[in-house]
Amino acid sequence: MEPAATELAVLAMRRAAGFSYPAPFAVVAVRGQEAAAFLQARTTNDVLALESGQGQLSCLLDRQAHVLACFSLHRLDDGYLLLAEADQLPAIVEQLKRYHFNEKVELAADEPAGEFVLLQGPASRGLLSAALDPVPLPPLKEYDLCRLELWGLPVLAIKRTFSGEEGFLLWCRSGYTRGWLRRFRRAAGAVGAVELSGEAMSTARLEAGIPRYGQDLSRENLLPETGLEESTVSYTKGCYQGQEVIARLKSFGAPRRGLAGLLFASGRRLALTAGCRLMSGDTEIGQLRSSAYSPCLERTVAFAYLVREHRLPGQKLEFDLEGQNYEAEVALPPFYRPPSARQLARQLYDRGLSEFAGGDEEKAVRLLSEALDLDPLFGDCYEALGVILSRHERLEEAVKLMQRLAELDPGSVMAHANLSVFYMQQGDKEKAEDEKALAMSIRMSELAREVAARDKDKEDEKRKQEEGARRLAMFAEVLALDGDDLLANYGSGSACVDLGQYERAIPFLLKAIAVKPTHTVAYLSLGAAYAALGRTVEARDTYRRGIEVAARRGDMTPLKEMQARLAEIEPGNVH
Repeated sequence: MEPAATELAVLAMRRAAGFSYPAPFAVVAVRGQEAAAFLQARTTNDVLALESGQGQLSCLLDRQAHVLACFSLHRLDDGYLLLAEADQLPAIVEQLKRYHFNEKVELAADEPAGEFVLLQGPASRGLLSAALDPVPLPPLKEYDLCRLELWGLPVLAIKRTFSGEEGFLLWCRSGYTRGWLRRFRRAAGAVGAVELSGEAMSTARLEAGIPRYGQDLSRENLLPETGLEESTVSYTKGCYQGQEVIARLKSFGAPRRGLAGLLFASGRRLALTAGCRLMSGDTEIGQLRSSAYSPCLERTVAFAYLVREHRLPGQKLEFDLEGQNYEAEVALPPFYRPPSARQLARQLYDRGLSEFAGGDEEKAVRLLSEALDLDPLFGDCYEALGVILSRHERLEEAVKLMQRLAELDPGSVMAHANLSVFYMQQGDKEKAEDEKALAMSIRMSELAREVAARDKDKEDEKRKQEEGARRLAMFAEVLALDGDDLLANYGSGSACVDLGQYERAIPFLLKAIAVKPTHTVAYLSLGAAYAALGRTVEARDTYRRGIEVAARRGDMTPLKEMQARLAEIEPGNVH
């Protein structure tokens, strides 16, 4: 596909939807009496925490914590599915078989045989909802999966983004796809979906800051170098291969290099070669990975493994790459953040109300319906759409609408209260009274829960104050013996922040930083104290210093938290 066509396809996908078939994915099924324990001992995330229909990102590591495979793991009934790009399949199977001894476990690659359709974009949910109508699409979380019947074919739908947008992988049985695909393409075209090439998906993936195994990480990389440990590792699950190295790096410092982003000058379309070294004079400061021109940011973006001292977000780097000089800004991915489904639904809702106020009620109905496709539990939107439908005597549609909400959210007072009104308008007094009684019952239960919650909040706050006072007293004893004790100063300061005693917290946290200027979490707490007091300039300066320290140490968790908080007090200035 030509570069211009690739860029247009990415933009079209972000406006509406995009799909690709066949999508290059494969599945390994793990079944048997001891499947959960088998996977728990070999993968990095907490398999035992999964309920049927849930999923998570996970990895397989060697003993030194190098990444052998990266995939999503899903529980389906009493078995598990490992979903990965097809080129990872042999390594996954080989690793699982290597450590399969006497466990009661069966491994099956691509069984039953199936083909994948990748669907991405804000209109994805609406496309699937239209195929399911009148049965609503469940409000799935990322990595959840469910069985659906779409366009006459049983499909396993997995909610997973590869673009930053809401997206799904549809797993269809082989041999049934041809006729089904024709129907899918017609429906996709009706919502403005475009077919995505591999180049378009690669560009969208890079914009969203999603690294790909085999391109941005491999067996050469320690998992903490990739930045994926936050989403793929459970630090409480117990032993697995590579666990000791992961725990040691978390406790005593990150690796010397790590995956970061590079933003090149606006408007520049650069052809960069993956694997090339970034040189500053005679010193190697990094190694390039994926790169692409971002149509959303209108600049070339790239992944690179950078050494600690050159990994500070916002830092301008000058370097030689294949004999040419470049300048780029360091940024933590994602490079592009699309609006969430909830934000898009709110925009459509506001437009719908505006059209209704202007007298175009048909357009209002369409916009509000689209909003509900994006956010199936948007209560105010149901209310507005139901009112409009009932005004036009479209009571059957209004009833189905509220039944849909009641099915998705059985505790919705509004659903049953509106059903009562609509049934009464239809002349069905018995149903109206039943729904009114149900709404009243739910509301009384809500009130009881609210009272219990308030009582619990009071108890929790009392315990919090008592625990905070106990911690402060304990740290005071230590400080009486040694006023320079790092942990006692930081502990006192963080306890004061937790208790809302922000002025009292500041001297302790400043002392902790003076004792150990690389204590990154102290900057995080100090910035929070300044921000809570409205001392924005000091909060901003503290977060910036903390980010610089965390970047040099490789402490990515506090770094990202400080970046997020800095963005809140100076929006638009932080990547």
